Amino acid sequence: MAPRGQGLLTFATKNDWFPVLSALEEKLEIKYVESGMFPHPTPKQYESFRELPKFGEAIWGEDAAEARYLIMKKNTPVSSRSVRLNTGETCYVTDHENNPESIIFSPGGILKTQNAVIRGEVSKLSTLAPAEEIFRTFSKLVKNHFPAIRAARVGSEARTLGNEGYRLTASVRSPVDYDLSIADF
Repeated sequence: MAPRGQGLLTFATKNDWFPVLSALEEKLEIKYVESGMFPHPTPKQYESFRELPKFGEAIWGEDAAEARYLIMKKNTPVSSRSVRLNTGETCYVTDHENNPESIIFSPGGILKTQNAVIRGEVSKLSTLAPAEEIFRTFSKLVKNHFPAIRAARVGSEARTLGNEGYRLTASVRSPVDYDLSIADF
């Protein structure tokens, strides 16, 4: 498996994602697996995007810190690796490296306290057939529902919020010059 990264940057709300993910779940039998570092080896798994906690809400205002999920075929086993921290405790990492048949999904979402829509991402690093199929199907749906604006795909509600003064940004800490601006629409 040689890594070959592909991805789409997105600005979308829960309402924008709803038809895309509903169609994805109709086409493929998938699950969503919480990605990150945890105190236990078994990450949370969800059968539908409708079950994802605080789906469509940004918490931190930074795309790299927001919730990330692996999307994989429903029957694919989930693997985690143990990591020993400097404190001596052991944590478990569940990510794409351990699960190359998955794709990475970060929905981003609305950060109401800052009037911002935080950027999301759909990407893959693997060339394994299951990851290719999921990514191809998902990216086609994103492209059909979210028009391209500069280097991002933007949902209609996110675009409306941008027109109403919300920032479309990767980080509320970054200068406004880096945001997707109304002039881009």
